Amino acid sequence: MSGEELAMLYKADEITIDEALEAHLRNLGISAEDELLFVLQMALGFANLGHEDRPVPLSGDRTPTVAEVIDQYSLRPFVEDRSPWI
Repeated sequence: MSGEELAMLYKADEITIDEALEAHLRNLGISAEDELLFVLQMALGFANLGHEDRPVPLSGDRTPTVAEVIDQYSLRPFVEDRSPWI
């Protein structure tokens, strides 16, 4: 199942965000560790609030922005469509 399909199922409340992200990461060949899932959920939350320039702490000394995390892990389909008025 593609990332877009998983995001649609999540947005329709048919699967949890954990299930969607775990399957999405498996598709990308990435191990879905708890810490990574937490960071991705945090990044999605900030993206949904319009804070894509906010730094996200990753393991080591890396602190990419929310937008960079969204792009690195192909999470754009999971970001809610936002009205320009919000």
